Amino acid sequence: MNAAGENNRSVRFTKSRIRTAYFSLMENKSIHKITVAEIVRTADISRATFYLHYSDTYDLLQQTEDEIISSIISEIMKFDEASYTVGEYPIARKVFGAFNTYSNEIRLLLGENGDTGFSIKFHDTITAYFEKLLSPLIKNNEKLHPVLSFFIGGVLNMFIMNLQSASPVDSDTLALISNRYLRSTNKLLGLPELEKD
Repeated sequence: MNAAGENNRSVRFTKSRIRTAYFSLMENKSIHKITVAEIVRTADISRATFYLHYSDTYDLLQQTEDEIISSIISEIMKFDEASYTVGEYPIARKVFGAFNTYSNEIRLLLGENGDTGFSIKFHDTITAYFEKLLSPLIKNNEKLHPVLSFFIGGVLNMFIMNLQSASPVDSDTLALISNRYLRSTNKLLGLPELEKD
């Protein structure tokens, strides 16, 4: 591997250690009270190393939240309508698969020690993405924002409730349930049916 590749791997590894330390501290302490000193001690790195990647704990929080949301959007973007198979609800599966990748981080960010603004940021960013994606396909765009807002908020809350459940269901079951609502959403927006009842 070349030097640039090794360097990138090193950066990813260091940032992963910092974030792992940050979230382990968040289990018992509010994000507003976690200090850089605690993070570097937990991650077993120097302060200088922390400041190579983040300006402060707020910057760490924002970059981490942005990465989670970006990863979920990246999974949605992998959907290829040409390879769609009836009954497999691929968009919903991709969304919940991406959610599961970050399930612990999402749980903590939305918990009592987390960021009260994360839910709004997540909701608004995903809604804006779908508005941009779908607006050319919809004749009556006045319906788009409220319908998407309702659906995305519902999907996020369903995932959160499942995380908090004493007997959570698997991501395929969540995808199946949300896909049924997605089909209703498509009808409200006037999008074509990919599956029939």
